[in-house]
Amino acid sequence: MLLDLPADHDSVLERMAAWGVKFDQFFDIGAARGGWGSKVRKHWPESSIFFFEAAPVWLPHLQQTAARLGGQVEVLNAAAGGVDGEAYFHFDPADPYGGALIDKPGEHAIRVPMVTLDTVTRERSLDGRFALKLDTHGAERAIFSGASRFMERCDFVVFETYNFGPATRRFGQMAVFLEEEFGLRCIDIAEPKWRPYDNALWQLDLYFVRPEKTKLAEWRLA
Repeated sequence: MLLDLPADHDSVLERMAAWGVKFDQFFDIGAARGGWGSKVRKHWPESSIFFFEAAPVWLPHLQQTAARLGGQVEVLNAAAGGVDGEAYFHFDPADPYGGALIDKPGEHAIRVPMVTLDTVTRERSLDGRFALKLDTHGAERAIFSGASRFMERCDFVVFETYNFGPATRRFGQMAVFLEEEFGLRCIDIAEPKWRPYDNALWQLDLYFVRPEKTKLAEWRLA
């Protein structure tokens, strides 16, 4: 008999911890208020946390979150991307959770610093194993292109993905991409959402782990 398990992030993270997923550094890209910090510290209390947020409006909230979480937290006012430098970032104050990297200036575009995950980890001489959360609205492949060394040490990835739009945003293609490029397997989902005008599945968060780093009984179909 199959189970009907809860699909909220707290429940999925509890399952991840029970499977034996471990990491030393957690990177939250698109952190907004930093709500993932307390979720991570609940199950991995010794982990360091790096909040990345390009929209300046969220920085006071992130600083408060960092102070509440205590030590081993760093806030970076930057976008993660494929190269180091600057980028255009779409930020509409009326939709503060909808920020995204864009190719050229336009309405609500701001100029922000951009760094690669490889640069951040190299400059800080970080060791141990990594975990990565992305809420970046289609910029995932660009971020991965600047994280080749980072991904060699990354055992856990969670990110928001979609059912429509370019292939680089759709969950099926991204699940194959992470397995083929980095050896990570999709093991869970969280918070699926449906479009209001036709009830079609719109988005969901995918959870990936490195199979050999878990206590799961098997990875083949029964």
